[in-house]
Amino acid sequence: MVLHYIYVNSQDKKKEEVICDFTINLHNPITSVKRIGISSFTTSNNSYNVNENNNKVRWLEQQADYIGLPTRTMEVNVPPGYYSINELLTLIVRLMTDATEAKDKDGNVILRRYAGETKVTYTYSINENYEVSIIGTSSSSSISNKYWGFYSPLNDMKNNLLHSILGFEMISQIANTQDITLANRDNFKQSYTGGGIDVGLRTLKAKHSYSENSNLLFLASSVLANNSIRSRNDEGGIMTSMKTNILETIPVNVSRYSHIHMSKFGSEILWHDMDNVSLSHFDLKLLNEHQFINREGVSNYRCVIVVETLEPDHKEKELMYKEYNRQAYALAHRP
Repeated sequence: MVLHYIYVNSQDKKKEEVICDFTINLHNPITSVKRIGISSFTTSNNSYNVNENNNKVRWLEQQADYIGLPTRTMEVNVPPGYYSINELLTLIVRLMTDATEAKDKDGNVILRRYAGETKVTYTYSINENYEVSIIGTSSSSSISNKYWGFYSPLNDMKNNLLHSILGFEMISQIANTQDITLANRDNFKQSYTGGGIDVGLRTLKAKHSYSENSNLLFLASSVLANNSIRSRNDEGGIMTSMKTNILETIPVNVSRYSHIHMSKFGSEILWHDMDNVSLSHFDLKLLNEHQFINREGVSNYRCVIVVETLEPDHKEKELMYKEYNRQAYALAHRP
């Protein structure tokens, strides 16, 4: 067994490449590669907590007294960036309150407010357990009374910021149906302030504490991690498995702008079998916690890749010794 160490600094990438996705070419290919692993990784915690893959907020509204009308689906996009929890919630409730366009379950544009209705105003609060509550409020007029609640397609639900950052529970607090009906209306909140309606009936409180920072990064490679498998939920909600290119999981257990550092030694290293290949180049990708390429707010990083190779066989050793002896003889008998 022979160990080789490859020291990678993302600053050395080509100009046309990006920090989160580049290729390393080895001047001297490494042969007979048995397995590889990551022994260290260092960067700073500058990644965005809201990105293009998790920034959609969708919710439903349905007139309580005319529940046979089409349920209105609204959607707003939070611009990618890093937000404190109060910055994020302030923006979300403003966008929800000010939204004007609605669609039915078939995607047809419909009115968000019919004649005589007032809009639902959304506000938020955070309790001592770091649990977020969203409160929907309309006027005391019965025509403005709405059932309301969050919605997301099932395949987008886990990554969505409502779940991954704000802590709302999938299915029970984020619906995967776009219809509010007589049969399921009790699963949603109301907005009516008249008739002694308790504020609790207008408040959707997250079942989990919010998470302001991403808690994981993934270092990945299509060349080096070709035998990795991860679990996933398919569109039917069934856990299955699929191939992945993840090399190493990087815990993000530091505050914003602090350094992230991971070190592993010996048996701690997560090894990936390479089946005695010759390694001349490989790619490196930095993924966010949802396993998408982490393009926003990414800092340069450094890592050390350990490559274990097989020892040359007996014939190769014999040739090496002959060449060594030949060169030694030549040096000793120089004129």
